[in-house]
Amino acid sequence: GRDEYYLCGQVFWHMIRRFPVLSGPRRVGKSTIIHQMIGDLLVSGVNPFQILYLSLDTSAMEEAGILRLLMIYRSQISQAEEFYLFVDEVQKDEDWTSAMKFIYDSFPAVRAMATGSVSYKIEGKYRETGEGRLRLIRIPTLSFYEYCQMRGIEVQGIEVPDLFKLHSASLADQSSIMMKLSNVEPELNRYLRLGGFPEYITVSHMDEPYALSLIEENVINKVIFNDLTTIERVNPTQLKRVFSYLCNTTSGIVNVEKICREMQGISNTTVTKYIDILESAGLIYCADQVNTSGKKILKTRQKIHIADSGIRGAVMSDLRSPDDPVQKGYLMESAAYKHVIDYCRCADPDLRVGYM
Repeated sequence: GRDEYYLCGQVFWHMIRRFPVLSGPRRVGKSTIIHQMIGDLLVSGVNPFQILYLSLDTSAMEEAGILRLLMIYRSQISQAEEFYLFVDEVQKDEDWTSAMKFIYDSFPAVRAMATGSVSYKIEGKYRETGEGRLRLIRIPTLSFYEYCQMRGIEVQGIEVPDLFKLHSASLADQSSIMMKLSNVEPELNRYLRLGGFPEYITVSHMDEPYALSLIEENVINKVIFNDLTTIERVNPTQLKRVFSYLCNTTSGIVNVEKICREMQGISNTTVTKYIDILESAGLIYCADQVNTSGKKILKTRQKIHIADSGIRGAVMSDLRSPDDPVQKGYLMESAAYKHVIDYCRCADPDLRVGYM
């Protein structure tokens, strides 16, 4: 299982009761973690009638809402003090944080978990009203290490005292490390083409274009044309154009004025707003410039990194192969930044990550 699965378990069962809320892009495995948790409960002997699973990803369930569905469960199925609640796509209930708080306060023996694919709705509501009873856990796409594990790729043990001084090591030491990693290089190229979506790590080379088309359909278009259409004054077609531009310039410094010139009819304010929306939706990362002490430098332009190379590959059909060393460099920089943001910052929430 992924590290996030074990983290969810720790939060779910901790004596200081919190309801874990899993936030992240579509198709990264949030529902899988819920199903694994339910499977663990059943294996441990929990009565199935004490487990309530709600998926709000259907119109009927969305219309009913969490509390009404819970009341039906309590009146028709089980009145046990101790039960387990799992809610998929929790953001479909506009008042989900109040519902989860009510459940937390009214049922002191309940353990609950929720997932949400629309990060800006989940994390915005969480900051407003959810802290204290809920625990937000971000689920990114797979890191390259996780990707290799799931692909069954064995890597020889390599000790590097200081990764940031690797470039100053002797040529002999660098060559030795590269030889030990030789079996990983083809997998790295594949990771840079397809990204870290668990569903597609086993597809054949012949099926890669199809997998990328599914990423565009099920991840990008669903977010832009479904999830984000509720935001006031958002034109989904314009938003997709801005996102495509950012995909083409990943790892580059944002030039809002240039984007406006190339996309006539879009104002600076709108482009800036769209960048904020795409970041809050988990499709891009914005990196600020920092100095050697890690402090943000004022009045500088941000760098944009696409959140997963598979997302970029799905949009940029003419750049799907990272054989071009320049494009490969951009993809590698974005993949490295993603890793630092998703994994290093989790260990130290105060760590500021940027570029120099």
